[in-house]
Amino acid sequence: KWRRGVGWDKVELHIENLVPGLVLGGLLAAALPSSTRIDKALTLAGGAFFVAASYLMGTIGNLLARLLLDTVSRHSLRPVAIILLTRDKLKPGERRFKDMAARYSKALDAGLTCGKPLIETEVAKRRTTGRLLRSCLVPGWVALWLVGSSRSWTGWDLAWAFVAEYFALLVLYAYAEVVVFREGLRGERVRAA
Repeated sequence: KWRRGVGWDKVELHIENLVPGLVLGGLLAAALPSSTRIDKALTLAGGAFFVAASYLMGTIGNLLARLLLDTVSRHSLRPVAIILLTRDKLKPGERRFKDMAARYSKALDAGLTCGKPLIETEVAKRRTTGRLLRSCLVPGWVALWLVGSSRSWTGWDLAWAFVAEYFALLVLYAYAEVVVFREGLRGERVRAA
């Protein structure tokens, strides 16, 4: 009965927000001077606060990563990667760079709603892989900042490290989207049959 009043059945925790947030929380706690570290995180209240703060940091980090990786990938690397890596699966008229965002969405929708649970589950798993990959951006930057500050990197060294990590994740994320697209094409074939 108490569950109805609190609404716990409506609480949704997304692992793609919690995991990077826990990593960020741990990294930021490690960056604090030892006199201000969160040493009481093992207590119930401290642990609950740490998880809640981590979830919020993970959510904000994921929104930032989505803005920086997803938007750029959609308009640059994803269409190029799809055209290059799925050339044999696309009709000649479907290989136009400017139409690739709509083509990707169509294939993704088909993969998620084709009626074959095996394909739908595979598309959902591949999307989750891409999301988890995308969620590495901000924790990676924090980790680079910690390493750089412990090794006396200059501002330029840190900037180059941040840019290198960003572009590495952008390439990997675009490839993950190609994998999702290929699975979505399987869904299209099932729908057409």
